[in-house]
Amino acid sequence: MVQILSLTLVFIFYFSYLIKNITLLKQKITVNQLGKGNNKTKNIIKFETILKILTILMVFIQLSSIIIENNCIKTISIVSILRM
Repeated sequence: MVQILSLTLVFIFYFSYLIKNITLLKQKITVNQLGKGNNKTKNIIKFETILKILTILMVFIQLSSIIIENNCIKTISIVSILRM
């Protein structure tokens, strides 16, 4: 039940994010500016590109953590409690 609720909330979040971006694009407002621009240094463009990639990866990380029922997090929290 918790997994279904979590997946639903993640879906609602990303669906609303997508709708917001589409709405802004229709108004000619650019929303994807990470890693782009002529007035930025090479280091800033590299950093922003890495940030963009990690942001996209977060979708898959969030979904996989919901699907596998956070087994890793439960194990880590149990180990940290036992160390006390």
